[in-house]
Amino acid sequence: MRRDVASLILFALVLQNSGITLLAKYSFRDGAKKYNTSTVVACSEVLKLTCSFLIELALKGFSQEAFCKTATLTKSRFALFVPALLYVGSSNLQLIALKGLSPSVFVVVSQLKILATALFSVVLLRTRLTKRKLLAVLLLTMGVAVVQLRPDSHDNTSLSFFQQYFEISTGLLFVAVILSSLAGVLLEKFYKDEEDTMWVKNFYMSCFSLPFALGAVFFFETPDIFRGFNLIVYVIVFLQALGGLIVGAVLKFADNIVKCFAVALSILVCTCASSAFGEKLLSFHIVGGTIVVFSVYMYSAKPPEAGGEVPKVARV
Repeated sequence: MRRDVASLILFALVLQNSGITLLAKYSFRDGAKKYNTSTVVACSEVLKLTCSFLIELALKGFSQEAFCKTATLTKSRFALFVPALLYVGSSNLQLIALKGLSPSVFVVVSQLKILATALFSVVLLRTRLTKRKLLAVLLLTMGVAVVQLRPDSHDNTSLSFFQQYFEISTGLLFVAVILSSLAGVLLEKFYKDEEDTMWVKNFYMSCFSLPFALGAVFFFETPDIFRGFNLIVYVIVFLQALGGLIVGAVLKFADNIVKCFAVALSILVCTCASSAFGEKLLSFHIVGGTIVVFSVYMYSAKPPEAGGEVPKVARV
């Protein structure tokens, strides 16, 4: 039963990631009204916070006791401030690093997050990775990097591809990758703790993240914070909030490594969808997509039985 729930949640994550990526790309099309992305993030946190709180109260019966119990900040709940802070630091470092790196270097180095997540899962969560699964993770890292490369992208710097690996921006991006991976694994540890429900954890993650999101809105955006908002943008806000709830469920019923595979599949879906709308699909994109699909099969397939039976793909 748990595997069925995990499979359904992972499928929902693939759909959510694909949908929000394609919609966001459409919202930034030529001729479209510009809108404040920081406001989108802040609104999605407010929506996620509200939904999580109301669902938790509904499950407890909308009583005053349930309200007070949910709103009480305990030591274990305050611990969620750590991954929230790590995520904020990671996001800011990535934005700084992007200014000094070409898109190709940024994409390649960013995929180290998959390997870092696997490493932290083994060290902190005692996750067991067989040689087969470790090879699948390595292939996934390479496949996702290849799929996301865009040869027509304009470099942000005059340095060569290899020279940039020794620049400060690459170091900042590497730190951002480590912080993001560590935050994800710590969050998984908290979500698997049975002391509070998943909805309480979602509520407090949003509570800790919201001040940073609002700070970005009022310090870096125009006075008209809802400038350019239309139906598409509101759908993006909804999908962003939904994504946060789905990720919480993934960490509860599956794990971070499986989440990386789901996100990789959504990248593959978006690449194929983009080609259908006129973006050129090159041969190395097809190769990268094949590697991603094969790595997903390797990670989810059961090992061969002693009798030499053909492995069956297990639900993850």
